[in-house]
Amino acid sequence: MGGRLATAENFGDRRDQEAPHTKTHFELRRFASLAEWEAQQPGIQPQILDSAGLLPTQA
Repeated sequence: MGGRLATAENFGDRRDQEAPHTKTHFELRRFASLAEWEAQQPGIQPQILDSAGLLPTQA
């Protein structure tokens, strides 16, 4: 069973083109004002906790 393996170039999936690792630089979003930051802040903490595997929290 021969054939070409599926690659990111075949499907245009950018997630497979560069694998993140410990030396990957992440550009943080810059907020124009304190009010803009405060509007986004309630969603940031749950996102961090979820990405760390800490959600849902136990009662």
